Amino acid sequence: MPKSRATAYRQYELRNDFRARLWQQFAVLERSGIPILQALPMLAQAVPAAYRPRLERLLSLLRGSLSLSQAGQRSGVWLPWEASVLGAAEHSGRRELFYQRLVQYYTSRATRMRKLKSRMLYPYAVFIFALVLGPLPALARGAIDGPGYLLRTLLPLLLLFAGQALLAAQLRQWRAGLRGMPAALSGLAYVRRQQQRDGLALLALLLQAGLAAHDACACLRQHLQGDWLQQRLRRMQHALRQGAGVTEALAQGNLLPDSQAEQLIASGELAGRLEASLQQVVSDLDRQLDEQLDSLAEWLPRLVYALVVGFVISRLL
Repeated sequence: MPKSRATAYRQYELRNDFRARLWQQFAVLERSGIPILQALPMLAQAVPAAYRPRLERLLSLLRGSLSLSQAGQRSGVWLPWEASVLGAAEHSGRRELFYQRLVQYYTSRATRMRKLKSRMLYPYAVFIFALVLGPLPALARGAIDGPGYLLRTLLPLLLLFAGQALLAAQLRQWRAGLRGMPAALSGLAYVRRQQQRDGLALLALLLQAGLAAHDACACLRQHLQGDWLQQRLRRMQHALRQGAGVTEALAQGNLLPDSQAEQLIASGELAGRLEASLQQVVSDLDRQLDEQLDSLAEWLPRLVYALVVGFVISRLL
């Protein structure tokens, strides 16, 4: 595994909620004027032990006269695209805005993931209990013995946990750029809408940091993963090379959710408020994703319950 990609893989162990808190702390430091070198030792002591070596490494590199963007990437605290944007923000003097946008970005992702997990916890527990209790009638009838019960119980559990671990590992590697989107998820409309939302959110962030539209698109292509999103970013980049404006390039790349979003961004581009318009579209996508998640959280447990009932009935027959 190449060193840079291995580092990117490990960086995703810094979960969204932790990254949101970390960027919030940097925003507070920037706003209060406290030097980073002075505050980092205190931050390093306040974070979980697993993350502490990276912040200590960041502090060491900063003392070696590297910039915050360079030191953060080398230490594994920043992701590559974060370092690219922070470098641009350092030149433009808008680091606090960059920090706040990242807080919003990671808070949104963390909140959505916590919501999905909380909604699925109970049906998941019910499914586990069904796997454990399902063979009991056969054991009570004498149709199976103790080892047979263990086999019927442990084998499905092992397959379930192994599949869950494999899918989680594939997701981490996909986010780090080590492999493509897991086939089980790549065709889901919700996942594609999330990719679309992330692409527009990061585009707004890159533009606010001072990058030109073409450079921002190149940065997105380099650091965002997924064949569906990459195809659209390629079309957008081609349109920008042909001299198209940002709105037209987004439309040609089919990265906008609807015509209303296209009109909003077009008016923002004409008025010199492109980043704000993009943020508004991202907020609308967040609302749509939350509604889809609510619908999923409402119907998926029902599907799990139906599967559990079917499983128990099949064991009783």
